[in-house]
Amino acid sequence: FLTDSTVQQHLIEQVRSAVLSDRALDERTAALISLVKACDLTDALFTPDERQSARQRMKQILTEEQIGKAVSDTVEEIEAAIIATVIAVTIT
Repeated sequence: FLTDSTVQQHLIEQVRSAVLSDRALDERTAALISLVKACDLTDALFTPDERQSARQRMKQILTEEQIGKAVSDTVEEIEAAIIATVIAVTIT
């Protein structure tokens, strides 16, 4: 949660610009895009008309960028661990 709206808006524009263009990405931007995808924030950052192409580009970024893939995999592992913990607590 970012309380400084200027920083928040800058990050959103950075992600949008990177996803909606074919420019080369630095590792930090690739990691941000990976988090956006892993946290299912595409609808929050892109207009309905942009979403399909944004999803395709993010998928491409994840397959091409090692850091992006690592971030996405880590988020998925954390989600799985949380689900397993909730199930274990519920059963016992």
